Amino acid sequence: EGSRVWYHDNGQLFGEGDYKNGKREGPWVTYHDNGQLGRKGTYKDGKKEGPWISYWNNGLLMYKGVYKEWKREGPWVSYNKNGTVDEEHTGTYKNDVKVD
Repeated sequence: EGSRVWYHDNGQLFGEGDYKNGKREGPWVTYHDNGQLGRKGTYKDGKKEGPWISYWNNGLLMYKGVYKEWKREGPWVSYNKNGTVDEEHTGTYKNDVKVD
């Protein structure tokens, strides 16, 4: 219950978020061991819910999209580590299945 904070072995902040009834709840943020932002989003009843964004450890965007009960829903854009769009994983999702 309550807020939690974790650290990498090197002392850098790993992540922070809240638990409610033993499940992740509310805003969560994680970081890479070099201090770069890793992921940012919200949990509802232990499941990813709403907008999420993820970054590579070099600071470039990895993906952005919306989760509905931990399943990708709607438009998603994924990026390669060099910043180019990852066409294979970019598109519109319905119930975690790419439909276009």
